[in-house]
Amino acid sequence: MSRKQSFPADRRAVSVTITHVLTIGITTILISGLLIGTGTLLDSQKDRATYDEKSTIGDRLASEITAVEQSALRADEDEDVDVVVRTEHPRQLSGGQYFVTLSDDCDVWERDYCLELDSGQTDTVEIPLHLEEDPDEDDLNEPVQGGEIWIQSDGDSITLSQERPDT
Repeated sequence: MSRKQSFPADRRAVSVTITHVLTIGITTILISGLLIGTGTLLDSQKDRATYDEKSTIGDRLASEITAVEQSALRADEDEDVDVVVRTEHPRQLSGGQYFVTLSDDCDVWERDYCLELDSGQTDTVEIPLHLEEDPDEDDLNEPVQGGEIWIQSDGDSITLSQERPDT
């Protein structure tokens, strides 16, 4: 009589294989979650940095416009003089270009005039301006690309331009 030989129920190899598969699967899910979360965090930080850069540049440009206007008003008392100032600001913010607009349609500030800085990437930044003279109507709401900006005041109006104005 032949007897069938049977092997004992050894499941150690199955258990090790399943453990490795589960460990690799859980590790993959955790790393994917970290990468997705970090990517979202970096995008929001980049947007915040761009917004802060626009605010800083807008504040500096507003100070320069005010200084040009005050110089022209003081000089205008004695004689007819044009004040022209060349300013230099970064051409790009966080990888993209931006535009500066002298506007009379201020949503955030209850002022007559403001500077609007727009890059198309984040929200437009408005910087309030207190001007004693009105901007030139032709240049109002005309965007000027960031970088080299010329500010001109003749005592009666303020002009922003990309090129040196004729004086």
